[in-house]
Amino acid sequence: MKRSELEDLTEHLERYRSITLQLFDLVGEEDLRWRPRPDQYSLGQQLLHIAQAEDRFAHGLFEGDWTFDRVRLPRELPTAEEMKVFFRDVRTYTLEQLSTLDPAELGRVIEVPDAPVEHSLRSWLWFILEHELHHRGQVWGYLRTMGHTPPFYAIPLPLGERPDVKAREELGGF
Repeated sequence: MKRSELEDLTEHLERYRSITLQLFDLVGEEDLRWRPRPDQYSLGQQLLHIAQAEDRFAHGLFEGDWTFDRVRLPRELPTAEEMKVFFRDVRTYTLEQLSTLDPAELGRVIEVPDAPVEHSLRSWLWFILEHELHHRGQVWGYLRTMGHTPPFYAIPLPLGERPDVKAREELGGF
């Protein structure tokens, strides 16, 4: 059975978000304050930024509410549990909006405040996922530097199960 474009986008959003959420089972509260250098985001700030950006874009794309404060980092970092709840709430909102979206709207061009380009709703929706993956790549680098093995990048597998690492070792990598 062929999936629609919105079903495909929804599957990707749900799958990759479940992988992102796995890392909260890997790190402790103290880890969330770790940063590679004083002038860079902490691990927790990187994570919070992912959810905050989606929150801003989803409300902007679906309601025209481009409130910039949605992406302002708080002075006090939320706890890991509070962040997990925020991640889930934001994604729930996004998926609810997608579930009622008329596919004909995907081609509508949207001007996003402070973005140098105009793109279709389709492109901005995929941007939400691409943005998460971009910052998750940074987070995975942080985790490796901290001595943690990040979750598998493409499919939510049990923590520590890394078929990519096994394949690399079998192919002569280390």
